[in-house]
Amino acid sequence: MLGIEWKRTMRSERPFLLMLLDLTGLQSTPRFSDKLEKIKEAIVSCSRETDISGWYESKRVLGTIFTEMSSVDNGSIEKISRKMKNRISETLGEEWARRIQISLHVIRFPEANI
Repeated sequence: MLGIEWKRTMRSERPFLLMLLDLTGLQSTPRFSDKLEKIKEAIVSCSRETDISGWYESKRVLGTIFTEMSSVDNGSIEKISRKMKNRISETLGEEWARRIQISLHVIRFPEANI
């Protein structure tokens, strides 16, 4: 799906945002699969119908592609990051949420950095 979205970005020149949740800090915890299901629910509650979620790296890193964004700037990135962190904290609790590393990557064509 990442490749398909990259091609769409090249044609439309509209950026997308890739969010990666590194779950390796939770893998050795009891009831990891239960926590994983709660994380998936949190992601769905923070995303739109056009966004795409799935494994970036099986059972380690969950990815979400935020598509069709009118603009990707520091404000919108911070808003999405804060919303996701808050939702995961509400769902799992602060202690477990701290074990998840969230990274956000802007993908645009032509390639440029914010």
